[in-house]
Amino acid sequence: MRITADAKLGLTEFLLGTEDVAACAQYGLDWLATHAGVTRALCAASVGTDPHLWGVAGIGISSARTGAFQIDLVRGRNRLSRVARDGRPVWFGPGRPRPDTPLGGLPFHAIPMRPGRRRPALGLLLVEGNNERPDGALTWFVRVFGAKLGRLRSRHAFSDRGLDRERRLLFSVVDVA
Repeated sequence: MRITADAKLGLTEFLLGTEDVAACAQYGLDWLATHAGVTRALCAASVGTDPHLWGVAGIGISSARTGAFQIDLVRGRNRLSRVARDGRPVWFGPGRPRPDTPLGGLPFHAIPMRPGRRRPALGLLLVEGNNERPDGALTWFVRVFGAKLGRLRSRHAFSDRGLDRERRLLFSVVDVA
């Protein structure tokens, strides 16, 4: 799917004007749904200096499952921890063992989001996909959003971890109701 320059400009303008990682991630996933046909995805990002990636936004996944999702980058021994540390995308396709995620048993891409090629991952995009190679729109989005995460991290604009926990609890309560 070819994405217009105007659509890309709209996303980058929003990212430039917003300092909240969850709002940026949700807008970005909604943008992917509209312009790249993505139906199920989860964005997990680093919050402050915490050595975890936390689910901050999702499409096609409940907010409670999104908010409860986490990846331990230091002690984590699962495949997603390794993907984030190695910095290379991995496709968990049919017939291959898949880590437990809110995407369930569907094939998906796990794509690290880094502010630069040699920088550590500050986030991980999990997106449903049946093709072995991620779409060009996903690759572009990950590059742009990874740069945004790097800027937010350098400005310490992430919310306090306690506030983030309260936000996930609120999502859980709203989802149950």
